[in-house]
Amino acid sequence: MFCVFNPQLLEYKMIMDSIIGRLEQSIGIGVKLVSCGIDRGTEILRYRHNDGRLSGVVFRCDGGLLSNRHVIDAHKIKGFKYPKSSLIDIAFKADRSSSGLPLGYVEYLSRIGYVELLASSIEDPNNLVLIPGRIGGTIGFTNVNRFEPKDLNSSAKFFKRGLSGSPIIYNNHIIGIISSQNEDNPYEIGAEVFSGGSMKEEMTQLGLTFEEIV
Repeated sequence: MFCVFNPQLLEYKMIMDSIIGRLEQSIGIGVKLVSCGIDRGTEILRYRHNDGRLSGVVFRCDGGLLSNRHVIDAHKIKGFKYPKSSLIDIAFKADRSSSGLPLGYVEYLSRIGYVELLASSIEDPNNLVLIPGRIGGTIGFTNVNRFEPKDLNSSAKFFKRGLSGSPIIYNNHIIGIISSQNEDNPYEIGAEVFSGGSMKEEMTQLGLTFEEIV
């Protein structure tokens, strides 16, 4: 038994593979949203590629999914909306069936005490850990605040990579998300905190609602 080479059939297959590849990319086939667990009423998720790669964190809040713009962009996920300002590293996807903690708006950061970061490492994504810490000042000349863990030594492994998008919880409200990490300086953990008029305005335009805390 032998096969006859058919160049027309080969060309047809190559064209179809190209079309299917573009279609998969446009609608997100090959990337699956998987749950890593629930704690403090918040479900932590990550996108998993067919080759096993995991995205940063996505989590459920009241009315949708929240993550970082750079997390969603890097993995070419469709359906998320971004603030008009490219300086705000937030991505939101509306989903009426999604439930979780309400979002909290903080008028005065100096009035809040310890917060909790709901984290998991990318090496062990299903192991959710609450890391206490404080919201510090801004990093450099940016509007990004620092998340300062109470005990860096015991939680340092979580700040290597894959933490972006993790929610920050205070008084049963989500008041921000981790947006950046510096592997060379574990004290430099960036956080997008829901504080300040421009942040509130941009987020409200995405369809998000807040409860004022302090």
